[in-house]
Amino acid sequence: MRTRFLYATVFVALAAASLLVAPAGAAGGPEATISGVTPTSAVVGQMITVTGTDLNGTEAVTVGNVAASPMSVDPGGTWVKVDVPSGVQPGSAMVVLSVNGGQYSTGPITIQNGSMPPQALPTTPPATPGAPTKVVLAPKIVLFSPAAAKVGSKVTVLGHNFVHVTWVKLGGKTAGFHVMSTTRLWLTVPTNAKTGKIQVHGAGGTGASSKAFKVVAGSI
Repeated sequence: MRTRFLYATVFVALAAASLLVAPAGAAGGPEATISGVTPTSAVVGQMITVTGTDLNGTEAVTVGNVAASPMSVDPGGTWVKVDVPSGVQPGSAMVVLSVNGGQYSTGPITIQNGSMPPQALPTTPPATPGAPTKVVLAPKIVLFSPAAAKVGSKVTVLGHNFVHVTWVKLGGKTAGFHVMSTTRLWLTVPTNAKTGKIQVHGAGGTGASSKAFKVVAGSI
């Protein structure tokens, strides 16, 4: 009993301490949202377009971890266009936007074999000085409890940026969940779940736990 009390005390203390630390990025800025990227299949040199709102604070774009430059940004914040850069390997690639210090990933897109001459990007007038931009950071999982449980058990997840969460997975299996706040949610260990990391997908992308959750044999 004393051990359980001590564990609970440590868990609450760690949670409180972690949530006092502000996440990296442009805190306090208006939110940016991403609606998608087109086309979903491209070759090196082909232009792709990321669409959304309040994207006019975009500072850099990478495709498959390769910097894409130059880029064209709509002053109205509804799109960002880049050509797939040389050096991106064929296969699946994420597109990552850096907006006022915050990062947002979307995709993946499929990079096909072959290439084409870089396409001409549209020219845009300069953005209005001082125009606000919004940033939504990807969810960040700080800790979860318990660290191991049976199928059907509830697991509390603490972290940051649990905004517009659309799915939660455990070991690659979709789990039922309930968001209590932007820093706290719980999930139910799904049927056929296997030991693995917890993933949370929200408005800013997908965040994964640094440690794996252990699924114990049996169910409740």
